[in-house]
Amino acid sequence: MWFDSYNFVCGEYDIVPYKSDVSLMYRGILLDTAPLLILIVGHYDTLYNTKFIENFQSKSKELKRNYDKYDYKILLAFLNSVGLGKKFNLIITSQIFTEFIKHLWEKVDDKEHFENILSECFKNKSYIKEESVSFMDCLNQKDFLKKELEIGDISIFITTQKTINSNKIVTIITDDIPFAN
Repeated sequence: MWFDSYNFVCGEYDIVPYKSDVSLMYRGILLDTAPLLILIVGHYDTLYNTKFIENFQSKSKELKRNYDKYDYKILLAFLNSVGLGKKFNLIITSQIFTEFIKHLWEKVDDKEHFENILSECFKNKSYIKEESVSFMDCLNQKDFLKKELEIGDISIFITTQKTINSNKIVTIITDDIPFAN
């Protein structure tokens, strides 16, 4: 299911058909790299009146633009509206974290800002949990070996398969529409 969080937050979304899907969010929300960047860097920008989030461009063919503080506000409003930290946790994989660090490393040149983003806006997020995905699991995925999906996407796929197999399905937040289909 492709859930339109923007229209949900703005009250222009008929939630009734999706009530059971929304309840899946309480099992945890798996963040892709872009939403993680928006959440962490957007929070830093809000605290320190910087514009680092604008250095990150969406890889979604539909968006073709850089992120901004508005993206952070919508994501945060959505997460808060469904009970972030109270009803559920955010989940990332070490592969998503590595992609996050790679992008941060490339786009935030100032060492003090880089350190502050990680220490002040990431490290203290007790509602972010890590799901382990082994490198062998990744190497067993044909889409990864054929360079069709990046390592972060493969880790999401593997984590999703694990949750389906254990009947603990989680929700995924991504801006990568083809990945969601």
